[in-house]
Amino acid sequence: MSKGPLVSVVIPCFNASRTIVATLESLEAQTWPEIEVIAVDDGSSDATHSILTARTVKARAITVLAQPNRGQTVALNAGMRLATGDWFQFLDADDLLHPEKIRLQVNALRDRPHSLAASRWARFYGEAPGTVALEGADRDDWMPASDWLKREWHDGGGMLFPARWLVSRSLAQSIGPWNESLTVNNDGEFFTRALKRADGVTDTAGAIAFYRSGNPGSLSGRRTPEGLASYFRSLQLITEELDDLLRGDQRLRDCLGCMWMRFAYGSYPYVPDLVERAEATSKSLTSKGLPFDGGQTIRVVSRLFGWRAARRLQRLAGRA
Repeated sequence: MSKGPLVSVVIPCFNASRTIVATLESLEAQTWPEIEVIAVDDGSSDATHSILTARTVKARAITVLAQPNRGQTVALNAGMRLATGDWFQFLDADDLLHPEKIRLQVNALRDRPHSLAASRWARFYGEAPGTVALEGADRDDWMPASDWLKREWHDGGGMLFPARWLVSRSLAQSIGPWNESLTVNNDGEFFTRALKRADGVTDTAGAIAFYRSGNPGSLSGRRTPEGLASYFRSLQLITEELDDLLRGDQRLRDCLGCMWMRFAYGSYPYVPDLVERAEATSKSLTSKGLPFDGGQTIRVVSRLFGWRAARRLQRLAGRA
């Protein structure tokens, strides 16, 4: 007898043998019993495939799709097509979920299937989270998506990574597929579309996702011209998606303007043409400045000589 609606967990995997076992164990530990795992092996050359085929989650064999290496978003779309659940939990192969995460979010969305459920989250390094600082709202609350974005993006930051969310099948169908042309910040672009189409966002107290940082080969950490071009394009798409909301909401314009400046700061001097365009876009959205982040010396240099000089000094000190 079914104990509730089925949740499909879609995991894109590429050479994930070092981390995938812990990710699967965090799914086995979920207090929500009805879970299927769809893992897409995106051309791994390590033991990822054999690990996936040898394990079960909630007594169900993992559905494993092997494909040539075509990228994370292609893998996510392939996994969505195989999923049979009423709800979708997207999950990177190195991230973890708190045991209560899925149960709390399913219950929060039972009466709001066209809303999104967002969890708190924490960044961790190494093999296990340990003691971590949690980000996000520690309360059960519902709010319009634009208000949620202004809270999360108040300084141009915010993390919309896949593990935080639970999405109903009906809402996922209205969002459309993951953008297969993007390799960096594809999650930011996808979940901005989701937020735009959702009735609102439900924060769920006690639901926590853990984001692993410092992973060798992480796409999000690369400052290659190709990766930065993808990041730039994702911000263009996000800005276009929110165009009608931006026209009447200066606070949201401030948030997005700061986001464009964060891109400029982090991308200088690797892609100077995109940096110039990002700074111009930021100024077209807001007059609110984003202070350049750094120690006291860096901040003084930024005030006296401009943020580019401060950035060059950071690079001389070994900060990428």
